[in-house]
Amino acid sequence: MDLQSITPAHAVQLIAFDNSVRGVDVRSEDEFKKGAIPKFINIPILNNSERREVGICYKNRGQQAAIELGHKLVDGHRDRLVEQWGNYLQETEWPLLTCWRGGLRSETAAKWIQSAGQKVIRIEGGTKALRNEFLKELSAPPPFYVIAGPTGSGKTQLLDQFERCHVDLEKFACHRGSSFGALLRTPQPSQTTFENEIAIRFVQLRDRARVLIEDESVAIGSLRVPQTVVNEIKSSAIIRLNVNIEDRVTNILGDYVKIPLETGIDSSRLEAHYETCLFRIRTRLGGQMHALTLESLKTAFKKSNFDLHRQWIRLLLENYYDKAYQYAESRLKRPIAFEGDWDQCRNWIQNQFA
Repeated sequence: MDLQSITPAHAVQLIAFDNSVRGVDVRSEDEFKKGAIPKFINIPILNNSERREVGICYKNRGQQAAIELGHKLVDGHRDRLVEQWGNYLQETEWPLLTCWRGGLRSETAAKWIQSAGQKVIRIEGGTKALRNEFLKELSAPPPFYVIAGPTGSGKTQLLDQFERCHVDLEKFACHRGSSFGALLRTPQPSQTTFENEIAIRFVQLRDRARVLIEDESVAIGSLRVPQTVVNEIKSSAIIRLNVNIEDRVTNILGDYVKIPLETGIDSSRLEAHYETCLFRIRTRLGGQMHALTLESLKTAFKKSNFDLHRQWIRLLLENYYDKAYQYAESRLKRPIAFEGDWDQCRNWIQNQFA
């Protein structure tokens, strides 16, 4: 039975540009969690416990015994798996299938799917080969315009105005990027999954002379921005947002307090989260300023008063974020492509990318 396949380079182009692509990754749940591929879902041929059994068998009894055990474990739910794979892959021109190396697991799954009368296309070399393609993309980031400005300037909101030409690292990281930026409802992905998303976005933007990206540090929450991307951000021309502190406080109040509360985050949980974040930066704030900011934060949550929230946010901006921003800017000394308020920067970008 001949099985159809495509190269990993071809698969990357399809993932980046063809909205009809549907992919199934038949690796175990833990393998998928460590490094997911954009547009792929996980329907394992061997789940975590079954894969461990096969691994132990391989170690103790060799390859053939492990293969036989694998078949024995999956034969009992072959029909269910074929139905699940088929339901997801049907009615698309590009029904892609992969495992780790494009070996026995994806070969077995493809044969079963094809025997059921359905089209399926394996990726040569599997997820490992795809990962190598992604690493090639990450090794050479596109030229950037970096949207810069102190915390609360509205950098993310400005970036969102130009969806067709930006890379949103915070979106891929499921994190707002600052010390207080964790999204309580969305856990961060694995480092590999984060990098794979960035790589696909680079592929999509390769034909552009410049790409917009927000000014980011090396870390976004628990994730590390690839060093090649960090280097490009540090050396690229910036679009600097000049926004007064009252407007910045308003922006932070909306993003970090009003919106979370309006979308159902419990007030006590949000308060506890910010107290923890504040504790982590107590050394940089200094003991007295940490105590003052903490008391202001507690009072604001206790009285459910948005005007009181403005007080601790302002303290945090003036005594932590602005100092860090000014220090970083003094070290980098990047060229300024444009500088202005939010609307002026938006209009300038619009003219550049028209």
